[in-house]
Amino acid sequence: MPPDSKALLRFARPSVRQFSKEAAQAAVKKYQEKPLSEVCRLDPKTRKRRERVWKNWEEFAACAEVDSVNIWVDLCLGKPEVQAIFQGFLRQYWEQSVTWRPCLGPEEYEQVHTIDCASTIEDVWCLLVNHADDRIMRPKRLKDPKNAGVWSLKYASRKTQSTCGPTYEIARWIPEFCSDIGS
Repeated sequence: MPPDSKALLRFARPSVRQFSKEAAQAAVKKYQEKPLSEVCRLDPKTRKRRERVWKNWEEFAACAEVDSVNIWVDLCLGKPEVQAIFQGFLRQYWEQSVTWRPCLGPEEYEQVHTIDCASTIEDVWCLLVNHADDRIMRPKRLKDPKNAGVWSLKYASRKTQSTCGPTYEIARWIPEFCSDIGS
């Protein structure tokens, strides 16, 4: 029975937990034997979408005669001339998103864009940026931990608190682009 009878009437939570040395070391050892892998936490569908968008990016970069890897380093370094390349990719991605659909007009089929809203372009940009961060920037962060903040690409296509950096500059252009193309 607690020494204070009022303790029975209120919820008591210990402010400082009591850990044992052996249990703490065992817990750490358990997780050291199987370290976390960032890639394994990625949903398989998301991984496939990222890889598909990345393959499109590599194809575009080859056609544009751009180094598909080092351009991400340039983006991290804030070189403004590389933004046009990413804008060009997103435009081409949209332009190439056409398929034939049946219609009720005099022609039996018409060409339509499969991408018809800004959020899809934002999602494509998000997939591309996050894949580049995992594939290109993570190794740079590991080699240069003192400058890990420089070698980081962040972008979320949904509302977030932090919306600064070179990837967000391109993201802020997407609504303007979609307005121009009528999406």
